Amino acid sequence: MKTRLYIILLLFQAAFQAATTSLYAQCGYLAGKITDISGATPLVASLSAKTSDGKLRLGKSDSLGTFKVEMPCQITELTIECPQFQTLHIPVNVDGKPEGTFAISLAMMPLGKQTSDEPYAQSEQKHFELKDSLKAVSIVRRIEVRDALSDQRLAAEICLYYTQKQKKDCFALTTDRPRAEIVFTEKDIVAIEVKSGGYQGYNGNLILDKTDEEPRTYIIKLNHQQVINIKGQPIARPVAAVANVERPALKGITASDKTLYFPRSDYKLPMQSRTYLDSVAIYILENKNKGLRITGHTDNVGNPGLNITLSEYRVRVISRYLIGKGVPEGVIAAVGVGSKFPVRPNDSEENRRLNRRVEVQIIDLDSKSN
Repeated sequence: MKTRLYIILLLFQAAFQAATTSLYAQCGYLAGKITDISGATPLVASLSAKTSDGKLRLGKSDSLGTFKVEMPCQITELTIECPQFQTLHIPVNVDGKPEGTFAISLAMMPLGKQTSDEPYAQSEQKHFELKDSLKAVSIVRRIEVRDALSDQRLAAEICLYYTQKQKKDCFALTTDRPRAEIVFTEKDIVAIEVKSGGYQGYNGNLILDKTDEEPRTYIIKLNHQQVINIKGQPIARPVAAVANVERPALKGITASDKTLYFPRSDYKLPMQSRTYLDSVAIYILENKNKGLRITGHTDNVGNPGLNITLSEYRVRVISRYLIGKGVPEGVIAAVGVGSKFPVRPNDSEENRRLNRRVEVQIIDLDSKSN
């Protein structure tokens, strides 16, 4: 009897291991970094995979935002969750049985906290009661939709769901009509849904409990909908690879060298630089024989050693932004040189401003090491 029971247990264990292996079969690793949408702030976030057999928790990024997790062979979607940030749901297409480590960069949009007279994420909704909701009012509000990185206006569809009227209104934003203007005739809590091709959708709420007569404009920003395409590598030995993260592409983009300027003691990527860097990323991806030389500089105020570090941080912010746009890290030569090579004498604030710079140069790949 004991022998028979032992055999049954062995068979059960073997069947369980086979099922587990089938459910969680590994095909390489996913590695990379998770930051906020600016690329400057690393985030501790949870990663999970959607497979044909359900959701599988993969792990977390560390305090520097970096992660390396096993990738299930049957993965169809990667989910990234972080408190106070919009959850990312990224489709994953796996071709073959990949081997090695696939690098990706992920940026997350912050969630707006519940407030009055400003859109915020529906997930942040808490109990709220309108006062004098039946009183007639005339509140004029405009809505624009923009790219979270470039700040460019987007064509989009906006739908409003009114709580009081139990009614739905939709508006189409185009290049000729970049904003919707709505007249609200009563206080209300309104649900907002925004869709734009190639972008993650937005689901928010709007509390209208003020009766000021001044029109206001709401800016709703959308993040690109990424798609991760992973191709199988030769099984002979694992190799490092960069997963192809697809974003909306613009054909025929040209780009040229440019100098980007930074405020004093600051290394946050200037908002006005992003449109240029977007065009550089697309250009490099379309021209495989081109690379980048990125050189960071500072003025001569302060400790020279700290200035070197500051210039390196400025270069790193720009490099990480470009890598997040799909530019391979291997085609970027980046260095921070501090205050060693000023373009102007550091004898006035204007000249020092011109020395606080990062030079972005487009080069032939065979000249990157020159």
